[in-house]
Amino acid sequence: MKKFFILIILATGLFIESVSAQDDNGNLIYPTNFNVKNDQLSNGRIKFDSSSPVGSVGISGTCGMIVSGIYKNFVTKIIAQVVLIDKDGVVKHSAPSMEFYKSDFMINGVMTQISIAKPFEFNVGRGTMSGGYLELRYKYEFDAAANIPNLTQSGWAPAVTHNKEWFIHNKKYETIDLARTTFTGPNSICNEETYTLVSPGAITLENAANVATLTRIDNNTYKITRIGSANGIVTLKSVFNRNAYSKEIYIGGSRISKISGPTTVYSDQEYQYQLEFGGVATGQVTRFKASGTFLQDYTVNGNYIKIQTKPMLNNMTPKQILIEAVYQNECGLIESTNLNITAYP
Repeated sequence: MKKFFILIILATGLFIESVSAQDDNGNLIYPTNFNVKNDQLSNGRIKFDSSSPVGSVGISGTCGMIVSGIYKNFVTKIIAQVVLIDKDGVVKHSAPSMEFYKSDFMINGVMTQISIAKPFEFNVGRGTMSGGYLELRYKYEFDAAANIPNLTQSGWAPAVTHNKEWFIHNKKYETIDLARTTFTGPNSICNEETYTLVSPGAITLENAANVATLTRIDNNTYKITRIGSANGIVTLKSVFNRNAYSKEIYIGGSRISKISGPTTVYSDQEYQYQLEFGGVATGQVTRFKASGTFLQDYTVNGNYIKIQTKPMLNNMTPKQILIEAVYQNECGLIESTNLNITAYP
């Protein structure tokens, strides 16, 4: 009898040690398969969008229980509850309790150590999720008749065993905000423009020295003002949830980037070229033309030009064709560019 009592003590110690990695106390009963549904997760964290107009987020999943072999014949009732704890450590939302009984461990009339999984589901206020996490709490009716050393009082554990209301499972689900900063406002500025940001973070205006200034109007609205007649490209940048979002803005209006298309052409062929811009072009192409000895004809359609080369003899020397463009942007700035093309027989 003495040897049997020693074995119980050893088994209890080994059990507590083996489950301590899964729970903060290493109990006779502890959770298993505490899972949130995959479609509610992003990289293992509960996802939400703080910019969404919907006020709550639905969270659901399952949880089961494991009982120690030395205690499985004493199971009566277990209560588990999933809660959301905010960034300040305060319980903000609680799912309805899950209750487990001895029958939940039975398979074909035999008591097993693992229960069936039970579902949980509840809605969480979107405003409380940032920096919060999901936690599983549980307690069970303890029967002192199990003869566990030093546990001689029946009642709810951990109240009678650890003098607290709940055991806390070590597995937790953090939250992740998938909101991203979005910008509403023009792509170019002649004098000053206002921009509205959804989910703004830390806001800066980059490459703006001697070009433009940034003024905060309120949490979501910013004004960018051109300095004198300066021209340049600035970047309105937001760092939100450790991610950077940006919008390029052309101070002084959109600008010519280049004329794109082949620089080598051949006899009696048709080729198309495009006048490209930095920024969204809302100005006017005032001249777009082609010239050259081997040019048969050209047609212009907006910021596209199509050229037709002349038929040439094989012994002819290659000649140059020149495409020229002049653009007056939305702020009145006039720019020109050209492209030299070599025409071969």
